[in-house]
Amino acid sequence: MRHQGRTLEEWLRRPEIGWSDVEQMSTELTEASLSERAERHATIEAKYAGYIKRQEAEIARLQKIDSVRIPGTFSFAGVPQLRHEAREKLGRLKPATVGQASRVSGITPADIAVLMMYLNAHAAGAESP
Repeated sequence: MRHQGRTLEEWLRRPEIGWSDVEQMSTELTEASLSERAERHATIEAKYAGYIKRQEAEIARLQKIDSVRIPGTFSFAGVPQLRHEAREKLGRLKPATVGQASRVSGITPADIAVLMMYLNAHAAGAESP
């Protein structure tokens, strides 16, 4: 259903628009007489859809990073941008994946970002003739 070129969901996403405003835009909604719970659910879904979509994308990105394998031959000592503590811990524990590395106590998101950069460079170097 559309009103002035926008879907009712698009209208409902606007912070100043509530369910009663959307009902006034559509006689079909007024006649449907939804329960208060259904109205609240539809409003919440519309208002937070953008946030939820971004969070789902972030979760997918983190899951992808989580499963990135660290070669057994990878030398954490050879990554000077890693903090000394991170090089020491990761070198001692030898995590098999970036996800495992990220869960090591004392390893920061910055350490993981540096590690990913080096792993990508390591992979690119391995693919070169």
